[in-house]
Amino acid sequence: MDRKDAIRIISSKVGVNRVQARQTLDLYFDLIKSEIRDNREFRVKGFGTFKPKKISRNFTIANSTNNLNKKVENKRGMGFVASDKCKNDIQP
Repeated sequence: MDRKDAIRIISSKVGVNRVQARQTLDLYFDLIKSEIRDNREFRVKGFGTFKPKKISRNFTIANSTNNLNKKVENKRGMGFVASDKCKNDIQP
Protein backbone atom coordinates (compact mmCIF):
# COMPACT_ATOMS: atom_id res chain seq x y z
CA MET A 1 0.00 0.00 0.00
CA ASP A 2 1.22 3.50 -0.70
CA ARG A 3 0.14 6.99 0.36
CA LYS A 4 -2.47 7.31 -2.41
CA ASP A 5 -4.07 4.02 -1.40
CA ALA A 6 -4.18 5.12 2.24
CA ILE A 7 -5.81 8.44 1.29
CA ARG A 8 -8.42 6.66 -0.83
CA ILE A 9 -9.26 4.21 1.99
CA ILE A 10 -9.39 6.93 4.67
CA SER A 11 -11.62 9.02 2.41
CA SER A 12 -14.12 6.23 1.84
CA LYS A 13 -14.18 4.87 5.43
CA VAL A 14 -14.40 8.23 7.18
CA GLY A 15 -16.69 9.84 4.62
CA VAL A 16 -14.53 12.83 3.72
CA ASN A 17 -13.20 13.88 0.36
CA ARG A 18 -9.68 12.91 -0.70
CA VAL A 19 -8.28 16.40 -0.12
CA GLN A 20 -9.45 16.30 3.51
CA ALA A 21 -8.11 12.77 3.94
CA ARG A 22 -4.73 13.82 2.49
CA GLN A 23 -4.56 16.90 4.74
CA THR A 24 -5.37 14.78 7.81
CA LEU A 25 -2.78 12.15 6.94
CA ASP A 26 -0.15 14.80 6.22
CA LEU A 27 -0.90 16.56 9.51
CA TYR A 28 -0.52 13.29 11.43
CA PHE A 29 2.87 12.60 9.83
CA ASP A 30 3.92 16.22 10.46
CA LEU A 31 3.10 15.79 14.16
CA ILE A 32 5.28 12.69 14.35
CA LYS A 33 8.17 14.44 12.57
CA SER A 34 7.85 17.50 14.79
CA GLU A 35 8.11 15.42 17.96
CA ILE A 36 11.12 13.52 16.62
CA ARG A 37 12.77 16.79 15.51
CA ASP A 38 12.32 18.08 19.09
CA ASN A 39 13.91 14.86 20.40
CA ARG A 40 10.65 13.54 21.87
CA GLU A 41 8.86 10.22 21.45
CA PHE A 42 5.47 9.93 19.76
CA ARG A 43 3.37 7.18 21.31
CA VAL A 44 0.27 5.67 19.76
CA LYS A 45 -1.50 3.51 22.32
CA GLY A 46 -2.04 0.00 21.02
CA PHE A 47 0.27 0.58 18.04
CA GLY A 48 3.74 1.62 19.12
CA THR A 49 6.25 4.38 19.72
CA PHE A 50 8.24 6.45 17.26
CA LYS A 51 11.57 7.33 18.88
CA PRO A 52 14.29 9.81 17.94
CA LYS A 53 17.52 8.10 17.00
CA LYS A 54 21.02 9.45 16.54
CA ILE A 55 22.86 8.11 13.51
CA SER A 56 26.60 8.27 14.11
CA ARG A 57 28.49 9.42 11.07
CA ASN A 58 31.57 11.16 12.48
CA PHE A 59 34.25 10.87 9.85
CA THR A 60 36.20 13.11 7.52
CA ILE A 61 36.38 12.91 3.75
CA ALA A 62 39.77 13.88 2.36
CA ASN A 63 40.00 15.50 -1.05
CA SER A 64 43.54 15.14 -2.35
CA THR A 65 42.89 17.36 -5.38
CA ASN A 66 42.54 20.60 -3.40
CA ASN A 67 43.70 19.45 0.06
CA LEU A 68 40.32 20.20 1.61
CA ASN A 69 38.75 17.94 4.21
CA LYS A 70 35.03 17.74 4.80
CA LYS A 71 33.71 16.55 8.15
CA VAL A 72 30.52 14.48 7.97
CA GLU A 73 28.33 15.17 10.98
CA ASN A 74 25.92 12.94 12.87
CA LYS A 75 22.37 12.80 11.59
CA ARG A 76 19.04 12.35 13.26
CA GLY A 77 16.84 9.43 12.43
CA MET A 78 13.78 7.72 13.76
CA GLY A 79 13.06 4.28 15.12
CA PHE A 80 9.79 2.50 15.77
CA VAL A 81 8.97 0.00 18.50
CA ALA A 82 5.69 -1.87 18.07
CA SER A 83 3.50 -2.31 21.13
CA ASP A 84 2.71 -5.79 22.40
CA LYS A 85 -0.90 -5.33 21.22
CA CYS A 86 0.28 -4.45 17.70
CA LYS A 87 2.63 -7.43 17.63
CA ASN A 88 -0.22 -9.73 18.67
CA ASP A 89 -2.69 -8.18 16.21
CA ILE A 90 -0.49 -8.92 13.18
CA GLN A 91 -0.14 -12.60 13.99
CA PRO A 92 -2.13 -14.98 11.77
